[in-house]
Amino acid sequence: MIKFTNVSKCYQDDTFAVRNLDVEIEQGEFFVIIGPSGCGKTTMLKMINRLIEISAGEVSINGKSISEYNIHELRWNIGYVLQQIALFPHMSIAENVAVVPELKKWDRKRVERRVDELLEMVGLNPEMYRNRKPNELSGGQQQRIGVIRALAADPEIILMDEPFSALDPISRMKLQDDMLELQRKIRKTLVFVTHDMQEALKLGDRILVMKDGEIEQLGTPEEIVYNPANEFVETFVGQNQQIVLRDTQGVLSESGARR
Repeated sequence: MIKFTNVSKCYQDDTFAVRNLDVEIEQGEFFVIIGPSGCGKTTMLKMINRLIEISAGEVSINGKSISEYNIHELRWNIGYVLQQIALFPHMSIAENVAVVPELKKWDRKRVERRVDELLEMVGLNPEMYRNRKPNELSGGQQQRIGVIRALAADPEIILMDEPFSALDPISRMKLQDDMLELQRKIRKTLVFVTHDMQEALKLGDRILVMKDGEIEQLGTPEEIVYNPANEFVETFVGQNQQIVLRDTQGVLSESGARR
């Protein structure tokens, strides 16, 4: 689905943001990138939609290099959710959600149906919320709008850059649960950046742990917790981490601390 082949990003001062990345993200996967500040995780994410251009190597989607896509079409077909939410304050909730479908020239009735469908999907009654402005919503509600705006044109890929980190703990946990429920319904390819290990363990089908622009370990939550690749990963995970496991039906449960 998304493939990084020997990808590096080097700036003019010869500083590497990422170096020699070889990663393949599978279709329909909830893929989490984690690491300390400055490790290159956001750079890696932004390479996918060409907000940051690569210096060497290749990023491809469905076997086609991203450099071969029209950049506007590439970005229209990749949803993007930011920590800052970035809703347009002068526009209604419906208008915010409809931005990309309207750029893609959907007809008005189709756009309206899609807006209502998405609002209902995240538990916001369309009659109550469609015509409100962003400042009339709580932080958690605004972030839900940010998520469904990214889904509006039904893209294959959703990029999420620390989308819940500015929220209070209760809102954050609720949105994590909502994202797992939503992913069970829509089965998109989700690439999610976080600095929170518990969030990564809860959400990720696989987790990529980064340090200084390089890969330290790539594996399932169980592999990261129970079989850390090195001392850095072991320390970063933490000695008493509770791992949230999902069974084949997607039901959450907690295991004990790492053995």
